[in-house]
Amino acid sequence: MREIQPLVPLAAEHAIGVAALSYDGSVCFGVVADKDTVPDLDVLLDALTASVKELLAAARADQAAHASVRRAG
Repeated sequence: MREIQPLVPLAAEHAIGVAALSYDGSVCFGVVADKDTVPDLDVLLDALTASVKELLAAARADQAAHASVRRAG
């Protein structure tokens, strides 16, 4: 397998579906929306992207802090 994509079908009475999948060291998201109900899906996608970047930065900072403690200890 080279790639896998998350997909969640829209359930009745739901306008947005979000799936997250981790595989082989990566995490990816799949977002499905009813374009008539959610014309501004780009706002959600931009916020999701910004949040993932923020989490990555925090994880990298934490990893760097732990590495410096291990070197000092």
